Amino acid sequence: MLVYLDTGAVAIALVAAAQYACNGRPRAARLLWVAAFAVLLAPAALRYDIGVDYSATMFTSGYLGYWQLYHLYAGQPPAPGMDPGFYLLIRVLNLFTDNPQWMFAIMSAATYALVLRACRRLSPSPVFSVTLFLVAGFYFESYNIARQWFAIACVMNALEWVGDERLVGSGGVAGESGSRRSFVRYAAWVVLGATMHVSCLLWLAVWPLTRLRLTPGRACACLAGFLVLAFAGVFVVQTFFGQTRFGLYFDPSSPVYAGANLRVNAVVTAGFTWLFALVAPRLGRREDERGERAAAPQSALYSTLVLCATLTLAIDLSEAALPAIVDRVARYFAPMLILLMPRVLARVDDVHLRRIFTALIIVAWLAATYVQVVRGGQYGVVPYQSVFGELSRAGMLS
Repeated sequence: MLVYLDTGAVAIALVAAAQYACNGRPRAARLLWVAAFAVLLAPAALRYDIGVDYSATMFTSGYLGYWQLYHLYAGQPPAPGMDPGFYLLIRVLNLFTDNPQWMFAIMSAATYALVLRACRRLSPSPVFSVTLFLVAGFYFESYNIARQWFAIACVMNALEWVGDERLVGSGGVAGESGSRRSFVRYAAWVVLGATMHVSCLLWLAVWPLTRLRLTPGRACACLAGFLVLAFAGVFVVQTFFGQTRFGLYFDPSSPVYAGANLRVNAVVTAGFTWLFALVAPRLGRREDERGERAAAPQSALYSTLVLCATLTLAIDLSEAALPAIVDRVARYFAPMLILLMPRVLARVDDVHLRRIFTALIIVAWLAATYVQVVRGGQYGVVPYQSVFGELSRAGMLS
């Protein structure tokens, strides 16, 4: 566990230095961001047999982990439905090495580079976004659903093109302003993510919803509508995707089917995130020229991030009756809170109140992650094991 604590502390310190100590020195800020990337990458690239998706040793029923998939697809054509980017990565790497460890290193590197890029460009407080990535368990989650997390990281960058201004520099410095809405560039990021996990294409269906401006009332209406759609969508999946690898998860007679499983912890965290995003703008009202309290202006990216929080809560609630695989859909939307929370807090006028909220959010997520990951064993990443420990056990290191 100490490895993760050191990794988080050093990475956050480096990003904080880039955000607060390098104003006017973009080269120094970039170097600090690169250093933070290297710190996050090292434990992930060097991990050995941790994470529930690492290998098949933790599974039964014919499940193949990434270690086994590497050797499988290094020597044969891809199975029907295998994502082309993942297969291509394996085939290219196999030209140089039969060690799957390089696959973990490259996938982690690509994911963390994209996550940090999104935090730097789209968050008004990059250090808070990176902190949430670590304390809210997403860093641990990326050790597991590695292909989907590459897709998630791509979508984070796609959100730059929903129509908001861009934030650049070491910490929330306003850059190019005006409309930056581009479906072509948004879709390009989504398609890139789909090369590793084809389910990422669902974000193309989200695009029209990015025009919504979610007031609290509209968000509540959307939540109700999404719940209805979720229950109706099961029958659509069974009808149109029944013979695909996705349809099998919704068929009770399938060997990979898993029944409904309401995750109370997910509902609680998603619920608080959603409610806070709706309430905070009221706390952030400012006086206009007439001395009246005016609501903070709505923006495309802010509304889209609230939409993601709404979808997360709706999907988590639907797990009370739907097959457990819908959790993988929720995982596309939940991580967007690392971009949402800094924007929510930026709307809180009172500096002291903003700091209290920041501290409470971090402490709450630390507690939740400790219970789930350390005590509960979620993701299978504790205790940490590295390739050096395995070499030592094999007698290859003196």
